[in-house]
Amino acid sequence: NKITDEDLLFAELDQLFLGEITEDEYWQLVVKKNSWNIPIDELKYAARKNFKEIRGMRKIIEKT
Repeated sequence: NKITDEDLLFAELDQLFLGEITEDEYWQLVVKKNSWNIPIDELKYAARKNFKEIRGMRKIIEKT
């Protein structure tokens, strides 16, 4: 079985989304799994920097 980038980053993502682990715990798992030497705060910043708000979505989210 070949390990993909998706396996390295998203394997525990379902646990995060279900509230079973915190965001910091998620990033700690990612860092450990990949043997990275990077502060978690830098990963959190990089992840957030990749996302842009889609016009109109805020109103949809606020309605739910």
